[in-house]
Amino acid sequence: MKYTGVWSPVICPYITPKWRKLEPGETEDVYAHYMLRYLMICLCSGHVEQVFWWRLSAHGYGLIDDQDNFRQRPAFVALQFLLSLLDDARFEKKWQSPPDHWMLEFSKGGKRYLMAWINNKENAAFEQDYKQAWDYLGNPCDGVELSGAPVYFLLPE
Repeated sequence: MKYTGVWSPVICPYITPKWRKLEPGETEDVYAHYMLRYLMICLCSGHVEQVFWWRLSAHGYGLIDDQDNFRQRPAFVALQFLLSLLDDARFEKKWQSPPDHWMLEFSKGGKRYLMAWINNKENAAFEQDYKQAWDYLGNPCDGVELSGAPVYFLLPE
């Protein structure tokens, strides 16, 4: 088209006014749980070398909320803790468990870690010995029950 200057065939804004008013389908915490589970299933599969997460910020999603003074969402804190605990760790194995249980063992610096969750509506007791446990945000926890929220364990040597 002559004399039109630079243009793009993409004319839709990244978010429509309707979407700005609607709340997302999941809570920010559930979004963080899903992000962690998805990343670890992909990376531990042996078929994926890198995973790119959609956007840094988006209404109801992303790692930060650009509509609330760039507030760090739970997904930001969860990813930060995952990387601080398991960055440079080696994936060792997926433990034998019921089909809806995920128990991924890692090693790092002579220590063994387990990341665990279940894809079931009902929580389940964690019946293995461990030295320390953290919730998906990195808060220490005791009396752990497995749920859709990943939990990290430092295992005995």
